[in-house]
Amino acid sequence: NLFSFFTEYTTDTISQFVMGQKESQYFNNPRVDVVKDMLMRTFDSPLVHIRYAFPFLIPLIKSYLKNTRTPLTASEKLLREDMSKVINERIETRANSPADPNEDPDCIDIFLNMKVDDHELNIRDESKIKMNKVLIHDEVVAQTFAFILAGSDTTANSLAYTALIIANNHEVMRKCQEEIDEVCREESISYEEINNLRYLEATCKETLRFFPLGTFANSRCCMNTTTVCG
Repeated sequence: NLFSFFTEYTTDTISQFVMGQKESQYFNNPRVDVVKDMLMRTFDSPLVHIRYAFPFLIPLIKSYLKNTRTPLTASEKLLREDMSKVINERIETRANSPADPNEDPDCIDIFLNMKVDDHELNIRDESKIKMNKVLIHDEVVAQTFAFILAGSDTTANSLAYTALIIANNHEVMRKCQEEIDEVCREESISYEEINNLRYLEATCKETLRFFPLGTFANSRCCMNTTTVCG
């Protein structure tokens, strides 16, 4: 089952470049199970049916879920607490020791560079001083939460479907392999080399055309009577 491997890989990768995880936790990352608990839910439930039948009740349903302990809300709380703990530890580390100029910053570092305390934000607002957009602590947590939740599952699904398409089309597999061998001649792959993998990029895009991800959250409804391809 390649999907389980890709799920571990994407979660591990995101944990490293977003949260600064130092070592690989492949098949030993506790965040994988938490994300699965949040996403692998059946949509055949009364609340889901009520949500679609009566959209105006969505705020009430959200309030109910927020104040009721369910497996979904428990997993969300666990992940948010994990994000908040990592961010607080990073704030403490940055305060106690200077940053290493040779170490690449991760997303938390970038978010913290834009962070401002709630108290300072209130003072600036009261003084009517014009300022650029900054992040408060909860927003840093939310940004990190979105990366780990949305990025891991969609990427893992995209990779799994692409692997399925390539495995069932040997000619496509051969062309992808030849292009990779021709463009990526070193063990370390650069961003410029990735941009030159045109056939592989087309293969990924064609896969997403067959298996579009996120349609559940980003679907559109035709408002007028339409004849498709007519």
